[in-house]
Amino acid sequence: MTDNAQKDSLSAGEYQVYDREAFLGRVGKNEALAQKILLKFIDDVPKRMESIRGAIETQNRDEIRLQAHTIKGSSRNVGADKLGHYAERLEKSSDSADFALLGELLVDVQTGFEELKGVVQK
Repeated sequence: MTDNAQKDSLSAGEYQVYDREAFLGRVGKNEALAQKILLKFIDDVPKRMESIRGAIETQNRDEIRLQAHTIKGSSRNVGADKLGHYAERLEKSSDSADFALLGELLVDVQTGFEELKGVVQK
């Protein structure tokens, strides 16, 4: 099984909220750079979640997919694998016309983001 297939088969509880060491490894162990990127990420995600909320209201599946994809990628880059998992579920479901389901998945993304903030702001 590939790493991606293994990740797809994991439940949300099996993902790390924040893998600081993996993130630091991606930025060459540069603590200052990691902090700058993480602060930008924490500032950016709520704006993207708000865009998703608006796109759900207007039933704009392309915007939902784009914003969920962006959150997924940036989350994984900063070591927020659990948030990335939630965003991936939303992205994969964005073809659905079930906007109530998409709203529920957005709540999961929001919960994952709050959980991440709780961990990194300690």
